[in-house]
Amino acid sequence: MCAAFLWQANPNRWTGSGSLESYIADESGYVYWSTPPEQCRHDRFGIGDRAYLWRTRSNSGPRGIIAIGTVAELPKQLLPGGEPLFARPKRLASHGDEHTASSEWKTGIVISDVRLRAETGMLTHEVLVEVLPRLARGAQGTVFGIDDDQNRRIERMWAERRPGG
Repeated sequence: MCAAFLWQANPNRWTGSGSLESYIADESGYVYWSTPPEQCRHDRFGIGDRAYLWRTRSNSGPRGIIAIGTVAELPKQLLPGGEPLFARPKRLASHGDEHTASSEWKTGIVISDVRLRAETGMLTHEVLVEVLPRLARGAQGTVFGIDDDQNRRIERMWAERRPGG
């Protein structure tokens, strides 16, 4: 098991209606994210694991962690017509065709905090270069395991950058 997982989100490849940021910041506080099994073994995930969403370089803002939450649904495959097998099927369809995403395997994530800009406390790649050197330098992939030390450091940095804190 990993202490946490980080999913990359590329606004420039977003195929849904609206923006990637509007999907993440939706009032439902729930997202489904592609979780390709060839990138991270699904048996490593657990309900309640910490989840981080990392925005890649784009015109939407700097790259880095823009949201945190917890895993609410373990990865499962979205097959045609299989939406009812998911806890929140409307969220699957709320931003476009999930079948065109990077993987048909989806993990449900409850979002607890969204910070889309450096001024609002997101963790930019510059501040994360020592904690997540591979990602801060532009690693390819969708999902990455985060070890205990990395998780503690990210949590501390996130708390220190709390708006108004």
